[in-house]
Amino acid sequence: MALALVAWGAWLRWPHLDGGLWLDEFGTLWAARGEDDGETIRRVYAVHGQSPAYYLLVRWTVGLVGERAWSLRLPSFVVGCALPLLGAWALWPQGRRRAGAALLLLVVQPALLFHSEQARPYAVGAGLALLSVCGLYRALDRGRGSARLVAWGAWVAATYVHPVFGPAGAGLLLGVCATPAPRRYPIKTALVDAALATLTLLPVIAHSGGLFGRRAELDWIRSFDPYTLQILAPGALPLLLLAGGYAVYRARVGGPAPRRAAFARGALACELGLTLVPLLAVLAVWGISGVSLLTSRYLLLSGLGVVLLSARLIGGLPWPLAGLALACVVLSPGARAARGPRAEPQWRAALAAVDALALADDAPVLVAPGFAEVDRMAYPPFALPPQREAFLAAPVTQRPGRPPDHRPVGLLPGAWGQSPHQLEYLERRVVPLLRSAPRFAVIAPPGIEADLGDWLAWRFPGRFRRVARSGELLSVGVVSGWEVRRGR
Repeated sequence: MALALVAWGAWLRWPHLDGGLWLDEFGTLWAARGEDDGETIRRVYAVHGQSPAYYLLVRWTVGLVGERAWSLRLPSFVVGCALPLLGAWALWPQGRRRAGAALLLLVVQPALLFHSEQARPYAVGAGLALLSVCGLYRALDRGRGSARLVAWGAWVAATYVHPVFGPAGAGLLLGVCATPAPRRYPIKTALVDAALATLTLLPVIAHSGGLFGRRAELDWIRSFDPYTLQILAPGALPLLLLAGGYAVYRARVGGPAPRRAAFARGALACELGLTLVPLLAVLAVWGISGVSLLTSRYLLLSGLGVVLLSARLIGGLPWPLAGLALACVVLSPGARAARGPRAEPQWRAALAAVDALALADDAPVLVAPGFAEVDRMAYPPFALPPQREAFLAAPVTQRPGRPPDHRPVGLLPGAWGQSPHQLEYLERRVVPLLRSAPRFAVIAPPGIEADLGDWLAWRFPGRFRRVARSGELLSVGVVSGWEVRRGR
């Protein structure tokens, strides 16, 4: 049964593995394409908010199996398929029913399902965080040094993959402290282990601290979206109602208490820490800096905690109620939507439309990729470091399985018209590309493409005309071709 569920999870993820890349995935492709490992490391530190660990993993994977969209996503896919087994392994000492519930819930968890189909670090980080929980539970149960090494080593690795998994360390310590005496894993030993592990994270801490100055790049997260809660905790409300009702029933009627592992209290504290500490950290960042991180990728650790807590609740229910609780989660709107067909970004189609224009190799492409950093380029000094600009142009210049495209790229602000310096930005960064260009392409949302056409008519009266325009492409916009009017 376990293997069948894991196979089902792989089948749910497989159809999207070779689809078009999402915007952020182009950043992964660009970073992994450094000339050598050192160049990949430099690219990551210049642009990304994580250490180079995940990007080196993608680079090595692509080097082994070849560069395609599916191979970029392969590390996330493999770890995403293994997550249910890790969850079952973590809860196995606390009962087969809880382990089985964790297995099923991790197969259908919407946020994990989505991120295990993307060439981004979140699924890999979630897998390592869950492995650290497995190590902790074995350390609490048996006190072995190898289990402690797994717990803290996996936590360090998860934090190197992405700092959003750093709060898992607090959950590990809470688990140790909440375990009643006599403890097989003493608190003093855990504190020493945590201190040593934290010392190895100093490079990550230093890099994360430097990101504070770039916090405005997260302006796209406007506020909390209720859908985030739906995909992090699908079916949570009916599950809590069932568990609460059964708890009231047991308090009144009585009956035999369910079997509890000796470290059950510590495990519960760890799971509560995994759920609440990341949320509190995100709220603290929001309060201090004004930057909202209330989106599924930054709360994925809380999603893991919710799954483990849900499995714990379900495991304490009688079989009929447990089956009903699992059905509530699996059939919840968020879980069903994640398993259904999903539209893919159409950058692949957009670049095919550019190819169909048969432009010269040096013909420019003007693109509004949707990165928040481009909007800030419309303010003085109207430029970013070269590596960051290369990253922003990646949706046009980088295609899996093909050499990089070195044609000139002009970056258009997505927040068109909001900067009082926008005309100056266009004059400095776009006009030089168009002065001697007989033909060029535009990739932008329909509104921005229309505004650009008005600006071209004003800045170059009667010079350019639109010769082609595609239909609207998901997550991209439209592609249009322009050329100099004859006789000009």
